[in-house]
Amino acid sequence: MLVVISDLHLTDGTSGETIKAGAFERFAGELSSLATQASVRSDDTCAPVDGVDVLLLGDIIDVIRSSRWLDHQLRPWDDADRIAPVVHDITAATLAQNAESLAYLRKRKGALPVRLNDGATVEVPLRLHFMVGNHDWMYHLPGAAYDASRKLVRDAFGLADGTHGDDGIFLHSVDDIVVGKTRIAADDEGRAGPLRDLMRAHGVVARHGDVFDAFNYDASRGRDASSLGDCMVIELLNRFPHAVAQRLGLPLDDRLILGLREIDNVRPLLMIPTWLLSVLRREEARAQSASAKAPPSVVKDVMAIWGERVDAFLENRFVRSLDKAFWPDLVDGLELALTLSKHNSVLELTSALPNWMQRLLMGTDSYAKQALTEHAIVDGSASFAVYGHTHHAEIVPLSADGGAGADGADSVGGEQLHLNSGTWRCVHERCIKPGAELSFSARHVMTWLTFYADNERKGRRFETWSGQLDVRRRKDGAFMK
Repeated sequence: MLVVISDLHLTDGTSGETIKAGAFERFAGELSSLATQASVRSDDTCAPVDGVDVLLLGDIIDVIRSSRWLDHQLRPWDDADRIAPVVHDITAATLAQNAESLAYLRKRKGALPVRLNDGATVEVPLRLHFMVGNHDWMYHLPGAAYDASRKLVRDAFGLADGTHGDDGIFLHSVDDIVVGKTRIAADDEGRAGPLRDLMRAHGVVARHGDVFDAFNYDASRGRDASSLGDCMVIELLNRFPHAVAQRLGLPLDDRLILGLREIDNVRPLLMIPTWLLSVLRREEARAQSASAKAPPSVVKDVMAIWGERVDAFLENRFVRSLDKAFWPDLVDGLELALTLSKHNSVLELTSALPNWMQRLLMGTDSYAKQALTEHAIVDGSASFAVYGHTHHAEIVPLSADGGAGADGADSVGGEQLHLNSGTWRCVHERCIKPGAELSFSARHVMTWLTFYADNERKGRRFETWSGQLDVRRRKDGAFMK
């Protein structure tokens, strides 16, 4: 039995809210229930599973989102040896911040209870496997300095010895893939082989999905290098709430600042400026209802600060180094979008565009078509292509032929599906009601995917679960922890 989760984005507490310990308690309990159900075979006999494998499919620890980067001159795009102490500091702080949550997983490492159909209870091992994404990619860097950070993660999560039993990189890819014209090679076979074998035993090929997102993965430099997305998070999204608090003389726990610190939870990211205007309009409305006097121009002041931070970001040395001369590229597109975002009228116009045009501008949050290029899907050795990264849980049918793969071998399970593992965090999504396009809905979301092998779960191949929980709010509308 293989369970996949991704995009937990556990932080050190210096940025937006992350999911609470209760979610991990719930998840640990659900693992026991899933293992109990998996132990019932297709002939209704009961044979305990030999263990439960949980694949942490990237962006589990959010090293990039930490505001601790602002305490240093160093950045993720600087020399790897020089930034290692910062990464270690953020790792230690994040694990301490989420110690209660991780304890629910770690304590079940060798003792996950499974109830048999005769009423007896047995304990089976829980094995956790860690792969990196674009917010925790530093754990893919080689070297003793990063081994020390990885050891903190191994110990805190209780990672499986079979895939994390020695010093060395956490995996990013266990299968080759071609994206565009670039071949992205799997990690070293000695390290990638055992995890790939585990995936294939459950009919799965899996990767975080950042390789399909040029904003968060630079194909020319590979996964051991920073991306434009890293710079935007640190130099724009992290800096902005601090700049507003300092300029307006507000504490970091002020209602407005707490709202601005949620900026990275908006999806899609290019919707951030519209969401920002939504927050400010709501703040201005509260100010008007609370006083007969004309309220301060919150929108004007904060948008001015946003414009200053946008300009500083676009002039950043790393951003400029990624801008290709005489060629419309990713930096040019981002520069246009952010420059327009400094003008309220443009944001209001953009928010009123039809949904089909919004999708055209914002792109897709589905990688189903990319799943069709996975070698294991093409040759029929896998039934499921599993990605994370987009924070959008989905299931998309790829094929239902039940025929042979490209090499003539029978497909392992007939139909093939793409599944996305969603996220564990608070998300903000724009409302679609006409006239409410500057309003956003917030909720906590949580998803996991389960895959079965060896006639588990009465011969079923997979199941998924996605839950959503309302966000608690204070009377003034601010989010509560």
